[in-house]
Amino acid sequence: RAIESLIKSGAFDTTGARRSQLLAVLDTAMSIGGASQREKNQVSIFEALEANGNDPTGELLPDIPEWEEHVILKNEKDTIGFYITGHPLARFESKIRRYSSSSAKDLPNTEDGKDVTICGIIAEVRTTLTKKGDKMAYVRLEDLEGSVELIVFPELYRSSSALLTEDRAVLAAGTVNKTDSGFKLKTSRISDLATMAERVTSQVDIKLHSLGLTSDDLKGLKEILMAHTGRCPVYLHLISNQKEYVVAVDEGLSINPSNDFMTTVEKRFGKDTVSFN
Repeated sequence: RAIESLIKSGAFDTTGARRSQLLAVLDTAMSIGGASQREKNQVSIFEALEANGNDPTGELLPDIPEWEEHVILKNEKDTIGFYITGHPLARFESKIRRYSSSSAKDLPNTEDGKDVTICGIIAEVRTTLTKKGDKMAYVRLEDLEGSVELIVFPELYRSSSALLTEDRAVLAAGTVNKTDSGFKLKTSRISDLATMAERVTSQVDIKLHSLGLTSDDLKGLKEILMAHTGRCPVYLHLISNQKEYVVAVDEGLSINPSNDFMTTVEKRFGKDTVSFN
């Protein structure tokens, strides 16, 4: 209540404040708010602020950058148990469509023994030892529609343990294992979803419509390609008069097919412009 009254008074201006700034001054704001409540019958809020050596114009907030999106989402989940501003998997939407064959919602109706791939966020990792003393793990994987438990046997655990950290986006491939108590996924492969494209993409296709396309657009595209240099060839698909013309981009403009590259291109030219093949 003390902080609320301080904000309402206009003495502590949070308009446009970043979450990182608000957390950085939380203790100070609570101290000032508490002081203003204790002294409200003696001095004004502005006097309380001045007594604490703070500028009532809102300069209390430090000039620090906002948290990155994954930090914001993690803090939301840790604080209140769910995400508010988005979901960690949202930026992997195109990869999920391409690489996954199933979702957590589909698995209960999937036949026992079927091979599937599913993309999700690691929510929990529990390690244990086999009778032989080998380490293995049970992993709870959450996607946009539910969750599934992965069984990670010793051999896979040894090769993939570095990926088994909470909040990491992964692709899990395995076999559906149904029992009377429910179902799990006997996992045969775990891959980092963030670097998936770099490892499996053999070419990148960029589809543009010639209508409205300017020389500045093409120069901008070239600059983007040059900023993401790599070994993957790029093919430009130009749509004109209901016909499609495919042009192989110069080898000197081969790129690294990262999620950042896709995001940058699609931010300028529109969604579904880029495909990794």
